[in-house]
Amino acid sequence: MPYQKKLLAALIGAALASTAGAGQIVDGPMAFDPIPQSAEVLSADWEQPHLIPEGFVMFKVSDETDLNIYGTGDGRDPADRTDMNTVNETGRQAGRFLYRTHEVDECGAVSVVDLQSGAAKVIAQARNCVAASPAIGPQFPELTRGGDLDGIRWTPWGTVLFAEEDPQGRLYELYLDKKDPSVAVEVKDRPAVGRIRHEGIEVGADGAVYVIDELNGGSIFRFVPVVYGDLSSGQLYALKLTGLTDAEQAYGIGHPHTGPFEWVALDPDLVHRDAKRAADLVNATEYGRPEDVEAIGQVLYVAETSEDRVLAVDLNRQVVTAFVTAGDNAPAEGNPNFNNPDNLAQGPDGRLWIVEDATGSDIWVADKDLDNDGKADAVHLFAASPPWLTAGPRAPASVSARIPTRCLSTCSMRRKNSRTAPGPSRIATRRAKRSASKAFAAHTAPPRGTAPQGAALLPASGLSASRPTYGAIRIRRPSKLAAPHAGVGA
Repeated sequence: MPYQKKLLAALIGAALASTAGAGQIVDGPMAFDPIPQSAEVLSADWEQPHLIPEGFVMFKVSDETDLNIYGTGDGRDPADRTDMNTVNETGRQAGRFLYRTHEVDECGAVSVVDLQSGAAKVIAQARNCVAASPAIGPQFPELTRGGDLDGIRWTPWGTVLFAEEDPQGRLYELYLDKKDPSVAVEVKDRPAVGRIRHEGIEVGADGAVYVIDELNGGSIFRFVPVVYGDLSSGQLYALKLTGLTDAEQAYGIGHPHTGPFEWVALDPDLVHRDAKRAADLVNATEYGRPEDVEAIGQVLYVAETSEDRVLAVDLNRQVVTAFVTAGDNAPAEGNPNFNNPDNLAQGPDGRLWIVEDATGSDIWVADKDLDNDGKADAVHLFAASPPWLTAGPRAPASVSARIPTRCLSTCSMRRKNSRTAPGPSRIATRRAKRSASKAFAAHTAPPRGTAPQGAALLPASGLSASRPTYGAIRIRRPSKLAAPHAGVGA
């Protein structure tokens, strides 16, 4: 995403009615009364940094001062530019560690925050760091570039995928210490998954990896490894609608680019160098800046930012539909309006959470498609903040999403007087580019040893700060609120 886009904050729950009718109560594990409209003016006050449903509170989780990765000691203090995030969804101490990418032009890094203690550290950093900004974390031979690191995703086999949002960008796989998930032991470049402008990353239950090429004219891809959990070799496919001419597959021709599709195999040798070129050679279908991807069951949701809509890719029926569209089942005019959807996440009850990437971004929740017309039955507004969100885990009764936003620091939110019993929280993230930081997640039945159920991690606003920092805030709604760890939420 472009530099200007990175101002965002995200929360999670289920929210205001767009076409569904303002004022209705959204039920479920994250029940709330939708807010009536977007925020006109947002405060940098930590007491109320975002426009959110009544009954929710927030507190700080992490901010730039925890790491200051790119501070130089000569009076300059560049932002850490936290982007997407994810948590360790499985394995030892599942849900305890939040992993984040830092999207800078060089010397990119992956950091981890211990959600129990609040401790943060860099666990992997690129080899191309310069003397003016030396590495403060371990460097690995195959992490050669690390420019504009953006997407990040936990895999079912216990590694972390992260990638560059650059032309011919690389996708890397980070391996963690089996006894300590906060320690990286190896980073592998995975060229077979494709050199493209990576952003959203998703991993299916069968081990297939879904990625996108983030530009106007970008495509949707599926990588099938030869061996489950081994991304060193396999076949990359691009989505191509059937029934259209090759010319009609191009972006910007006026066709909605929905309908039946097939997965078209791409040249493996070319994929290792330029997957966009490989997709062009087979005339793969092009979309308007596809950004995030989130699988819920057998449906892959894709945020098509430039077209103000979210696509639903039915992986069983092999049909693409417009799941949420401004001017159809989401408002296009007035306040609020559905604009620049960016990050996606699965909610505790299987609803799709959507965060915009625009100045004054909103967070929406889309109902399921119960009437089987390919569209969300209703779309609701949950919260408003300066720009963006992101997605993560998809375990039962858990929700997570990523959210970029410019912030003074980060905080956490909780809902008061909830009937939901406390339980650990699984947080996922992904993007918070240059002038933004994002990270938010909400859960209701995650792993042991972490935060209470019904929590959402997001970035705070702080737009008036002369030296903005980046971080994440958490939103919760348990009946008994566990005290935040030392230094967090004070």
